[in-house]
Amino acid sequence: MRFRILGPLSIEGPHGSFAVTGRQRRLLLSVLLLNSGRPIGVTSLIERMWGSNQPKSAVANPRTYAYEVRRLLRQTGDEDGRVESHPSGYELKVGKGELDLEEFRTLATRGRTAANSGDHEESAAILRRALQLWRGRPLEEVPDLEPNLATDVLALEEQYWGVAADWADAEPAVGRHTVVMPHLRRVVAERPLDERGRLQLIAALRAAGQTADALRAYRSVRQICVRELGVEPGESLKRLHAEILTSGAHALPVPAHPSPDGPAPEANDSRPADTPDAPAEPQPQVRPLRRRITPLNGRGSANRPAPVPVTALPPPLRHLVGREHERASVLALCGAGRPHRQSAASPVTVSLTGTAGIGKTALALTLARQLRRYRPDGQIYLGLDSSSARPKSLSDALEELLIILAG
Repeated sequence: MRFRILGPLSIEGPHGSFAVTGRQRRLLLSVLLLNSGRPIGVTSLIERMWGSNQPKSAVANPRTYAYEVRRLLRQTGDEDGRVESHPSGYELKVGKGELDLEEFRTLATRGRTAANSGDHEESAAILRRALQLWRGRPLEEVPDLEPNLATDVLALEEQYWGVAADWADAEPAVGRHTVVMPHLRRVVAERPLDERGRLQLIAALRAAGQTADALRAYRSVRQICVRELGVEPGESLKRLHAEILTSGAHALPVPAHPSPDGPAPEANDSRPADTPDAPAEPQPQVRPLRRRITPLNGRGSANRPAPVPVTALPPPLRHLVGREHERASVLALCGAGRPHRQSAASPVTVSLTGTAGIGKTALALTLARQLRRYRPDGQIYLGLDSSSARPKSLSDALEELLIILAG
């Protein structure tokens, strides 16, 4: 026999698979499977089958449904004695490998043991097999579950999420960061307050070189924590955010063309409430910044090494077509062609205006690179996401600017 409860109830016997018809028969068998290997009392059965809407015959009805389940199992060629009666209730006996729930728990234990011993490759493979046993939500074909049974199903789904989180730790541990990203994006969509899932997604994005996406993901969870809970993210998230800002390439959070992710290899996509997330939007990255800031001495002059130019521009465009007139005008305004001392005598502010998408940013970045020799102290790019649904706040912009200047 093979019983499957990790999704719609399914039973296969020596004579093939068969369906358990009738809501109460399905509920009785499902409750017994969720509690396989131990008796469950009649009172608990009644609460999970009828809740507060118990019929007058509720105490006697489980006996009738248990008899009908025994008869159905015999029709598939199963042995007698599968459903046992106890003084206080009923118990369903399952052998090794007969119930997908028990197999799931066994694999979860083995996978976690492998991870604890440092064998992340083995752990990832075992946990992946455990997750593949899930075909959907348990009892998803039975509407309006009673509260006690709904709580049991929710607890079972939490086991799924826990194993999935362990798998999302094991795969990156052997260098497969992108494999877990589709799953983690679904975690974020379905469980927005799951800090572990958020932390794993940000870490995977960072490790895969998608620094801007990682920063955007952090800002998203921070906004949710502040708005929904009135608190800042946990220390692990804040520490990871600080590490991203201070180590390696600093990414600019400006919108770009989306790049759809492929499915995670070998990952079962039919899990509890599978909610696909929007594809990530890869962003340009800039080089790390390092500027030393030293105090003034007693005579009012700064004792410091030669300044290191600040370079905070996204990668250059391959080629900018047109805009010759605008380019010439801006270069002239900014003193291009004059000696550095003359061109830098006073600050110049130039505004490029126009409708969204006509190439203002591309023109500005091209000009910044052309003016580098005349403004050698550096160039800074600060994206404000002004065209997005959620423009960058003043505090976030100031934070990013301080990081750029302080390195």
